[in-house]
Amino acid sequence: MQSPRVRPSRDHRPTTPRFWHIGCVRVTESYLSSDPSLPLTQGIDNMSVDTNPPLTDEMVQRLQDLIQANIDSAEGYNDAAAHLGDSELSDHVVQLNRQRLKFASELQTFVQVGGVRPVKDGSWLAKLHGSWLDLKANLIGRDIAEILRDIRHVEKMLENAYDETLALMTPATSTELADRLRQHLDSIRRERERISGQPPHERLDDESS
Repeated sequence: MQSPRVRPSRDHRPTTPRFWHIGCVRVTESYLSSDPSLPLTQGIDNMSVDTNPPLTDEMVQRLQDLIQANIDSAEGYNDAAAHLGDSELSDHVVQLNRQRLKFASELQTFVQVGGVRPVKDGSWLAKLHGSWLDLKANLIGRDIAEILRDIRHVEKMLENAYDETLALMTPATSTELADRLRQHLDSIRRERERISGQPPHERLDDESS
């Protein structure tokens, strides 16, 4: 039995910014709209962070972008899992979906002041979001090897996003935040390399057949 979605009714949904609190964590609407069977509090309970000195506006925006990028990644893996016929590979993709939601929730703890800012058009984030949408639109009837190739491509974009954020770090930046970003980046790289080692499989069946 699926867990109920944690969201207010449509009649009482706030306009802007669209976020709710789970414990001390800001959760965006798109995070709540992901797979309702996933535990929303996974990885965020009892998590405290040190943001002393305070984050700059630029770093806050970068974190917001990474949060949305991880949510996009999680949703992309959720879509891919539904189309992968290989059960072991599908299970692994589901695990990646959960991992990326966990990453998003962990970064949310570093952004607790102010509303959620919209991402900038034309940024790497917009391109990353578009790449996941392209992947979703082209899942049916494709080789699993082709799907994995596209996943590796968007994962590389996510790696670059983390690299760019880490490049903004200074000695004054929160050490805990820098360590958390490096942990995320290391995991993303390991998973991309693991996906790269997956052997090709047969073509996926068309859902319409």
